[in-house]
Amino acid sequence: MAPSWSDIAARKRKSTLDRIPKDWLLPKDKLPDESERNVLHIPKTSDILSDKEVTITETSMADALQHLRSGKWTSKEVTEAICKRAAIAHQLTNCLAEIFFDEALARAKELDEYLETHGKPIGPVEPFTPDVLSDGSYMVCLYLSKIFSTSRDMIPHWGSLCGPILHTPRNRY
Repeated sequence: MAPSWSDIAARKRKSTLDRIPKDWLLPKDKLPDESERNVLHIPKTSDILSDKEVTITETSMADALQHLRSGKWTSKEVTEAICKRAAIAHQLTNCLAEIFFDEALARAKELDEYLETHGKPIGPVEPFTPDVLSDGSYMVCLYLSKIFSTSRDMIPHWGSLCGPILHTPRNRY
């Protein structure tokens, strides 16, 4: 008998969660009660993000870009902070359609090397990426039989030209 849709969905949720590095997983004592609706404080109190990473993820994009261009922050630092915060959010809300943390950190390293070599960023918004909804990933297939298909070949190639890093397409809802 073919697996049910709920079995396939559970397997996909597990495979997505398995892509989160172990040291980014929320300890059981940091997980909120199911009745708790406001979880905005958890990234700060989780002990996963450093004080600097909290600052990075709570800084406006315009200010963060200035810090990146000045060398105060590296693309790797910013990307890792964003990925950690996304990992925390996903554990609390199941908000990510895919996780590309390894690819994002590798791209951040390339961007840091480019900045060091050329003295300027590749593009105007590096390392930030436009919000990518599940439209850019496997979700457009609409069939559960395609849920484990890789979506990396569906990612637009323009990103490599202008600098942004794709780290986590999110679910629409």
